[in-house]
Amino acid sequence: MKAITGESEIVQIVEFAKKSKQKDGENLASFHLDALKDVMKGTEDLPALVVSITGVYRSGKSFLLNLMLTYLSHLSENVSQTHIYKQ
Repeated sequence: MKAITGESEIVQIVEFAKKSKQKDGENLASFHLDALKDVMKGTEDLPALVVSITGVYRSGKSFLLNLMLTYLSHLSENVSQTHIYKQ
């Protein structure tokens, strides 16, 4: 599953089965390895971190993700001024 938003593209890497396909309360998930490989093309030499945030309705999941994205965007724009990436 892909959705394009502006310059970014949302790619679903893990998909959970619908309730009708689940048996005896088990949670079925599918991992889309090809989708992950497409996302990671050209970044083989860079460190990667996968973040998964779960929680109940209106508990701040989007806020946390937006905060992290804002911080990382700021960090990448000012990389010459930070000491994090310097070795």
